[in-house]
Amino acid sequence: MTEAEWLACTDPQAMLAFLKGRASDRKFRLLLVAFWRQRFGSLRMFKAYQKKLAQAEEMADGHWKPKRGQAGWIGHQRNPHHRAVWSVKILAGLGGKGHLSLATQADLIREVFGNPFKGGVPSALLAGVERRNGGPDRTGHLR
Repeated sequence: MTEAEWLACTDPQAMLAFLKGRASDRKFRLLLVAFWRQRFGSLRMFKAYQKKLAQAEEMADGHWKPKRGQAGWIGHQRNPHHRAVWSVKILAGLGGKGHLSLATQADLIREVFGNPFKGGVPSALLAGVERRNGGPDRTGHLR
């Protein structure tokens, strides 16, 4: 994928395939949080998920670890890249309030990962998290 293709892409599966091996589990976990937070928003019936979203965010930053029996939500499980790919398929098929089109998902991927061709200037959404964690790690992976 080229930079121009990345910036114009509306296929989240292609974007995630490109990022595999180039970005950290932390970034994929934050993407899961962004996807599902966008889906649930402030819908009253999904209040139980707000805690799970917060825990996944804390887990991404190394501040929370699921205890035995708590790893049931996708944001808490191993291999967050795989879970992100799975979420794209599920979210694209869900209708109603909070629907996430493929184009919206692609925009969220760009929000979380930035432009991988530029070394990633973090978006306003994640600027505080990126500053706390120091940007790319020593291997060049986006954290």
